[in-house]
Amino acid sequence: MKNMIINIANSIKNIFNKRNTRYGTASILIVILILGCFWFVSKILSNFNLQYDVTANKQYSLSPQTVKILKDLKEELRITAIVKKNMGFDRYMGELLKDMAKQNSKIKVKILDLDYDKAAASAYKVNDYNITVVEMGDKRKDIFEKDVVSTYDRNREFKGEQAIVNAILSVSEAKKKVIYFTEGHRERELEDVQNVSGFGFLKQLLVNDNYEVKSLNLMKEGKIPEDCTVLVVGGPQFSFGNKEVDMVSTFLDKGGKAIMLFDPFVATGFETLLGNWNLKLDNDFVVDPKSYLNMVVVKDPGAPIPEWQNHIITEPFIKNRIPVFFPASRSISDTGRQGTRAYSKDKLMTTSDASWGETNLQSLKVQPGPKEDDKDVKPPLSLGWAVTEYIKDKKDSKIEDTESSKQMKFVIIGDSDFATNAPAGIGGMQGNLDLFVNSVNWLIDEGSKISIRPKTIDVRSLQSLTGTQWTIMFIMTIVVAPLIVVGGGILVFLKRRKK
Repeated sequence: MKNMIINIANSIKNIFNKRNTRYGTASILIVILILGCFWFVSKILSNFNLQYDVTANKQYSLSPQTVKILKDLKEELRITAIVKKNMGFDRYMGELLKDMAKQNSKIKVKILDLDYDKAAASAYKVNDYNITVVEMGDKRKDIFEKDVVSTYDRNREFKGEQAIVNAILSVSEAKKKVIYFTEGHRERELEDVQNVSGFGFLKQLLVNDNYEVKSLNLMKEGKIPEDCTVLVVGGPQFSFGNKEVDMVSTFLDKGGKAIMLFDPFVATGFETLLGNWNLKLDNDFVVDPKSYLNMVVVKDPGAPIPEWQNHIITEPFIKNRIPVFFPASRSISDTGRQGTRAYSKDKLMTTSDASWGETNLQSLKVQPGPKEDDKDVKPPLSLGWAVTEYIKDKKDSKIEDTESSKQMKFVIIGDSDFATNAPAGIGGMQGNLDLFVNSVNWLIDEGSKISIRPKTIDVRSLQSLTGTQWTIMFIMTIVVAPLIVVGGGILVFLKRRKK
C-alpha cells in the first residue's frame, strides 16, 4: 500500500515536471486571473451606471428636453408599464423607463406582466397588454401601445419617449382643462356606457387623458362658463335657440374652442353662424359604395370610410393608415363666397368619387335603397373641417395672423355616431375615438407640448442584407476566418519544428 501511494505521488510529480503540463497549468491560471480581473472591474463599473448608446439612431438615448423635464420634477412620479413579457414592447419600454428613473429619484418605475402579476395589474383597472400608466398625486394618464409604436409603418417607430413626456406634462399641470358637452337638445348621453348610442366610452377616454368632463345646459346656465376649454355640441336632434347660438358665437369671438357634430337631416340652428366661415350643412345622407365599412357582420355603404386630407389632426391616421368610419353622416360644403374675416379652414376627410349625398330621406327606408340622381349632392364630399380664425383686438384695428395672435378654433364633423360606444366596441376601430381626442388636442395645442423625434426600431436581420453584403459575409466567415485559423496553426507547427 505504501509503495502504491509513493508510485502515485511520483507519477503526479512527473506529470507536473513535464514542460507541456507546466505551460498548460500556467495558461489556465492566467485565464482565471484575467476573468477574475474582468469580473472585479465590471462589479465596480456597475455601480456607476455607465452606458454608451452605439445604435445608429441613438435608440436608447433620452433627448435633452426630456432630461431637463425629468430633472425638474418636484413631486413623486409613478410610471407603471403593464406588459406581456418577451414580446418586444416590454424590452423597449423597460429600457426607456429605467433611463428615465436614473434622472430623478422621485421617479418610481414598475413593470408588471399582466399574465403573472394579475393582482397588482388589476389595481390599475386595465384589461389589455402594453398600457403604461403615468401618475402624479391623484392625476393619471394612460398611454396605449398604439400611441407608442407605429405598427403599420414599414419601419416601425417607437414614440415612447414623446408619449410619456407629454403624459408627465399633462399630470403635472396645476389645473385640469374642462370640456363641456351641451345638453337639452337630445344630444348623445355623456354618462351612457350601456347603449351603443352613448358617449360613455368617449368620456372615459377623455377622463383618462386628464380632462375634466362636464355637461352644460345653455338655457339653464345662461352663459358658457369661464373655465370652458372646449365646448362640444354632440349630435343634437333638434335645433338650438337663437339665444343659445348667440352664446356660442360670443364664446368663439373671444377665442373659444369648439367641436360640433351634426347628424343628417337635422336643423341645428347653427346654419347662419357657420355661414360666417362659408360653411354649409348639406341636407343629405352620405352614401359611398366604393369605400365603406365592409365587415363580416356589417356591410353598409351608408357608413363611409373617407380619405384623409393633410392636417395636424389627421397626420397620425395618414402615417399609420388608420381607418375611421362614419355610421350616418352628412356632407359639409364650402360655399365659395369671399368673406372679410381673417380665417383659414382645412378639409379633414373626403369621400370617394363614387359617393353622393342622398337628399331623399324616404329612399333610405325602402328597398333596394338609395340611387343617385340629379337632386343629390355630387362628390367628392367633405365630412369634416378644421377652422382657425385670428381674433382682432378691440384696441387694434389690424389683424395679424401670427402664431402669437389669439385664435378661435373649431372642428365640425357631419356625424356624431362615429364617437359613440358602437364604433368603440368594434375591433380595430379605436381610431374613431382617437379622431375626437386628436381634435381636442389640436384645439388646445396639447399636441405641441413637446415634440421629440420618434426612434426607428432598427431590427437588422439577415433577410435585409443586399447581395454584395451577403457575398462579403460569406467570404469573411466561410473562407477568410478558417484560413486565418489554419494559417496560424501551420506557422506554429513550423516554428516548433525548427526548435
